[in-house]
Amino acid sequence: MNKETDRCFACNSELSPYGPPNEDGEPSMDCLVCRLRDNLRELRAEMDRRHEEYSKALNRRTDVETVLLSVAAGKREPLTPEECRTLAQKLGNP
Repeated sequence: MNKETDRCFACNSELSPYGPPNEDGEPSMDCLVCRLRDNLRELRAEMDRRHEEYSKALNRRTDVETVLLSVAAGKREPLTPEECRTLAQKLGNP
């Protein structure tokens, strides 16, 4: 950042005295636009990570429901205790 002109080198926005404290204890000049851009980037990454986790969990539930519906419709033999444990583990239950 360019402190002489009080403008950010990255985006040319005005700097604000709301940054983290300097070694002398005074707030440093900070670019709020760049800070918001960084925060938004972090939030998007977190949203993508959570969406991926949600999609994986939804796929696991769909797989288990497909097996259970096929048993209920008589298209498959009833589940053995081992198969029940496997399905429970797939859903995250011990």
